[in-house]
Amino acid sequence: MHRSDYAEKQLRIMQQTDEDHTLTQLATAWLNLAVGGSKIQEAYLIFQDFSEKYPMTGLILNGKAVCCMHMGNFDEAETLLLEALNKDAKDPETLANLVVCSLHIGKSSSRYLRLTISCTINFIIILYFCVRLNGLFYELNHFVLNALPKQEIKVWEQGKPDSSSTCLYCF
Repeated sequence: MHRSDYAEKQLRIMQQTDEDHTLTQLATAWLNLAVGGSKIQEAYLIFQDFSEKYPMTGLILNGKAVCCMHMGNFDEAETLLLEALNKDAKDPETLANLVVCSLHIGKSSSRYLRLTISCTINFIIILYFCVRLNGLFYELNHFVLNALPKQEIKVWEQGKPDSSSTCLYCF
């Protein structure tokens, strides 16, 4: 759901309860990522603070990596994502972010895409719609179409959003 206005309203309620609570800070970082612009740096600083306070998790590493990608620092993003992959080799968010990051730095993404396909078919649906909505990444389209049964693709295409939608993972 792309409702940053609603998320901001809910975040204000959380902040009134406890502005320094970890979940409030995490929600702030996610909202800042959704808003974009100068808020990306603020989100990065929140994830950086988490990495100093808590053990590095896939959630923290992915958050920092997405911030890095939005700021155009794909090499640092790749390093963070590879560290997240070492923690959980089947995390679909990490794998999807690695696909996008690899494509931006000109590396092959097929390894990460194959891992994503083998880990969870539900996540492939998201990648499929990224390809269909954005009209990008022939490589993704090729692998996704080969991974999904043809009758399921037809069902999903019937319910696909309009072409003005954007995908969370493809920016």
